[in-house]
Amino acid sequence: MVVTADHGEFFMERGRFGHGYDVHDLLVRVPLFISGSIPFELRGRVEHRGVELASLARTLALLAGVGNPPFAGHDLLAVASGTAEPGIVFTEGIFAFGSQERTVAAVEGGWKLIPHRDDDRYELYQTDADPAEARDLWTEASPPVAKIRQRLRSAIETYEAAGAVRAPER
Repeated sequence: MVVTADHGEFFMERGRFGHGYDVHDLLVRVPLFISGSIPFELRGRVEHRGVELASLARTLALLAGVGNPPFAGHDLLAVASGTAEPGIVFTEGIFAFGSQERTVAAVEGGWKLIPHRDDDRYELYQTDADPAEARDLWTEASPPVAKIRQRLRSAIETYEAAGAVRAPER
């Protein structure tokens, strides 16, 4: 049995109500419960790292005995057991009623980069130290921040070049 959700909701956090185009954790961090024929050591385990919801189909196919499922993503049980890493996790927020405020996020190792695709703004958060995503570090000049900023920005460019996100129309 699997229980999950496709998104969260804003209830006036960040001055917004509802969901749609945003990729802050209040909207993209959703529960995922997997029970049944899973390895004993994973039963009752809580994993706090983010993963792509797209990996769910691959994980379920592997649980069903499909040898090499044709789905993208990682085996989430392997990630939870420590035998695989999720790598950089991507999430998208595209407003359903137009193209304004389209966002994508790249998350890795407690960092989240959010480029706003329609106005060239960026947000950068250290989510393990700032889970509410209240302190935007995009303009921070320290070498560690500059390094992660460039790494995640490059990853998003590669993600977009692969056709995962429609580039903004100018």
